[in-house]
Parts: sequence; structure tokens; C-alpha cells
Amino acid sequence: MTENLSYLLGKANGVLIPTIFGFSILKLIFSQRLRLPILFDLGVSFGLGLGLLSQVMLLFMILKVPHDSQLINFLLLVSSLWILLRNRRFSPGEEFPVIPNADKAFVFKHFLELALISYVLALIIFILLACLYVSVRGWDSFATSTYNAKIIYYERGIMPLASLAHSEYPLLVPLSQAWVALNAGKWDDQAFMIIFALISLSYCCIHFYFLRGFVSRAKSLLGTFFLLSSLSFIMLSTIAYRDIFAMYYTCGAVLFMVMWFRSEDRGWLILSALFAGFMAFTKYEGLMYIGLQAVLLIYVLSLKKGISFASKVKYFFAFVFIGFSIPFCYALFQGPSGVYASRFEDFFIDAGIMERASTALTSLNEILFRSLDFNILWVFLAISIILNFGKKNPQVTTILLVYVLLFLSTYCVLGTMNKKFFTSFGLFYRIDLSRLILHVFPLCPILIILLNFGQEKDY
Repeated sequence: MTENLSYLLGKANGVLIPTIFGFSILKLIFSQRLRLPILFDLGVSFGLGLGLLSQVMLLFMILKVPHDSQLINFLLLVSSLWILLRNRRFSPGEEFPVIPNADKAFVFKHFLELALISYVLALIIFILLACLYVSVRGWDSFATSTYNAKIIYYERGIMPLASLAHSEYPLLVPLSQAWVALNAGKWDDQAFMIIFALISLSYCCIHFYFLRGFVSRAKSLLGTFFLLSSLSFIMLSTIAYRDIFAMYYTCGAVLFMVMWFRSEDRGWLILSALFAGFMAFTKYEGLMYIGLQAVLLIYVLSLKKGISFASKVKYFFAFVFIGFSIPFCYALFQGPSGVYASRFEDFFIDAGIMERASTALTSLNEILFRSLDFNILWVFLAISIILNFGKKNPQVTTILLVYVLLFLSTYCVLGTMNKKFFTSFGLFYRIDLSRLILHVFPLCPILIILLNFGQEKDY
């Protein structure tokens, strides 16, 4: 009984400590200029805390200091306490901007909200229960993260990087899995599954409150309902694939950039850059995503009025520096081990481009418009663009749509250059392509809501 209680408390500790640390860093970033809703706070804090924790654990590995959960917990808690006490000197800031609900609401609207809340809660409970009571499963779950997490746990991080399976892969997810096991006090293939459910739930909170900045509560719930109606989202939230983390950090980076565009609070851009960097430490495709988000930032800066060209240059390089500094630290660790991202070593063009392009476009059409992996939301989005593009929230919807198109077109162009890229990106394989699309899928229901129910202007 005592052993089980200690195990459960350890698992809880493995979740709470990163969240508290992330919460304190979030308050440091904004210096209480902005009061965030508690669920949004928690949604950002958990992912931010895990990302920063992974950097602390990587630093221990670089310095060849064994992972000690008690020492790391102490360092994180002391740092969090100092930051939170320091920020008490600042006066409370502005409220997080949301669209007010109508003063008079019809009975049907209350019923609709209740139905949507019930559906969203039911699926969240399903995801949590699936992760609490079902062990890790799926080939990639073992091959790319769980096996490495187990080695990191037993070796306490003191081992040659080349000894890991797929040793060139970034380590954010394996380190997070090992962290939960370290706090639980033993290795259990089921113990760390909770982080996948919580990262999914955390994104739902970000998704909902991003929409609340543009539409009413009912319509924000509808956008969250659309998100959770995806079979791919539900499945990948309940197995230990890195893609749910990739979705969280990729979409978080883009949404925070949009928030910076609207509010001009530099804290949002710092968060965006951090999340972009954490994505690159989750899957090394994240290096390409930072490049895409840098291109997106150039477009966003071109839309921003009232700031000088010098300030725009400063913002751009600050984003790029923060974003790339995270994978750069990992590259320093990889260098002496002779481990590198072999997927990109053969950057050349070979014969068969048209054939591969045809296959890639056919696969995309199958996944986006003819499968149920993402319900029929991409069809809804296409119809919404045809009927409403430029009418509601024109700048914000354009920013989000530009990123989706950049994402899809980049994969199509690079994936058709040569056979190795084509195979690596999974442009011919339905399951791999579905996982790839998940990285930007949440932007689809957001665009549907904004295009159909948003405001006539962005401000």
C-alpha cells in the first residue's frame, strides 16, 4: 500500500514540478503585464515546463552529471519560488482579451453549450483513462522514444549518445518519459503515458482560449469540438508517439505569433520562439519548421504598422536566435558522438520528380478530403475559404492560412526532390502522412471558426 502510494505521488510529482516551473517562467516572460485565464496558464505552463526541463536534463548529460530527481526538483522549485516572489513587485496587468458573450442567450444556445461541453469533457476523460490504464503501444512508440527513455532512466543519462536507438533523433520526449519514471521510483511502461494525455489536454486549453480572443464561448467550444472530432488526434493522444508533442509545439508557436501580432506584447513572441525551439528538440523536422515560422514572421512583420524597420529586424533575429539556440545546444552534445540527422545528408535532385509529385498530391488528397482521419474538416475549410475568405478577420486568417500552405507545399516540394526524402517524409504511406498532417491540423478548425464566425476586422 505504501509502495503504491509512493509510486502515485511520484508520478504526480513528475507532472506538477514541470508545470510549476513553466508557470513561473510564464510569469517572468510577461512580468504580470497580462493576466491569463487559469486553464490557459496551465495549458502553456505544462508544455513550457517540460521543454525547459528537457534542457536541464540535457545539460546534466553534457556535464556528465547523473540525473537525480531530488536534485532537479529542488533546483526547479527554488527557481520557481524566487521568480514568483520577485514578480510580486509588479502590479497586476491587463485581462486576457476575450470576446464577451451576448447578454441575452436563447435556451437553445445554453443547450448547445452544454452539449458541446459534455462532448469535449467525455473525450478528454477517454484520453486520460486510455493513458492511465493502457500501456505504451505502437512500433514507433518503442523504437523512437520509449526504448531510449528506458536507457536514459537506467543509466541516469550517463551513456554514449550513439548507444540509443535512432540516436540522431532529438530527446525531448524520451527525457520527459524518463523524468516521470525517475520521480515514480521505478520503470513502468504505463507510468509515463500520462504526459501524452496532458500535452493533448494542454493544447485543447490553448486552442479554446485562442478562439475566445475572436469569438464567443459557444463558438470557441465548437472549434474545440471540431478539434476533438478527429480520429487521428484522439489516437495519437493515447499512444506514445512524438507527433502529439510536435502538434502542441508547432501550433503553439504559430498561435502565439498571431497573439503577438494582435497585442504587441513581446512576451507572445518569446513564447512563440521557445515553442519553435522545443519542436526542433522533439522531432528534427522542427528545424525546418523554425525556418517556415521565420518566413511567416517576415510576413507578419510586413503587416504590422507603427513599428520601425530597425525594430522589425530586432524582433526577427530575436525569434531566430531563441528558436535555433535550443537545437544548437543539442548539436553541441551530438558533435563529439558523431551522431547527426542522416535524413538530410543527401540533399540532391534525382529522376522521377513528376511521378513522386503525382503520388504525393494523390496521397494528400486522400488524407485531407477522402479519409476520416480528420473527419471532413479540411472539406469544411475549403468551402469556408471559397465562401468567406477576406470577409472575417482577414489578416489573422491569412496568417494562419499562409502557414498551412507553407507547411504542405514545403513537404511536397522537398519530398519529391529525391527518393530518400520521399520515403522519409512518408508521402506515399497513409499512416505516416496522417501523423505529419496532425502537426498543423488544429489550425484547420480554428480557420473554419474564424472564417465563418469571426469579426469583420481583426481588432
